[in-house]
Amino acid sequence: MSFYYYHYHYHCYSLREQPIIATEKDFVINRFFMKLFNTNIMDTVKFYQDQFGFELPSVLIVKRRDKFLARYNSSN
Repeated sequence: MSFYYYHYHYHCYSLREQPIIATEKDFVINRFFMKLFNTNIMDTVKFYQDQFGFELPSVLIVKRRDKFLARYNSSN
């Protein structure tokens, strides 16, 4: 774990790196789709994500957590 890290044009110092939350990952994925299809319209981005069967990290994390909890609770 890095105690110091550099981010673009400014320094950020912390005791430990903060984990990237799912909504930040969603932003990155959405921006990728915007650049891929050369659009700034979120409805278009969501349409293509749906057509390709692509789920955002925030959705996947919830599904995986629920699946884990179901398995964990059934094992007791």
